[in-house]
Amino acid sequence: MYGRFTERAQKAMLMAQEEARRLKHSFIGTEHILLGLLKLGSGVAVDALSELGYSIDDVREEVETLLKNSPEQQQPADTAGDLKHTPRAKHVMELSFKIARDLGHQYIGTEHILLALAQEGQGIAAKALVD
Repeated sequence: MYGRFTERAQKAMLMAQEEARRLKHSFIGTEHILLGLLKLGSGVAVDALSELGYSIDDVREEVETLLKNSPEQQQPADTAGDLKHTPRAKHVMELSFKIARDLGHQYIGTEHILLALAQEGQGIAAKALVD
């Protein structure tokens, strides 16, 4: 799934899995992808988010607040196996590919993932960024 992703983008997706497990979720959602990007600490997406005043601590707090108030919030689940992407997260992956292609890039970087999260606009990640 991550064949055309840069090394940093692949690492962000691994960190998204870590965030999902930390939150005891059995899925990877847009919120986990956003937290995975921020957890990198550097790179185009992190630089852009930092420039806009976002920090991992602030975003993590907002995500956790949104999750507590979300009717879709699932009960903690077994996170030992592979975690599946939610439909929104899959859509973000597809959008990141399309954005990279439209820009003439042969790779998918953290910047493409961030743009896809913003463009998707409906998930917990988009709400966290807006709030």
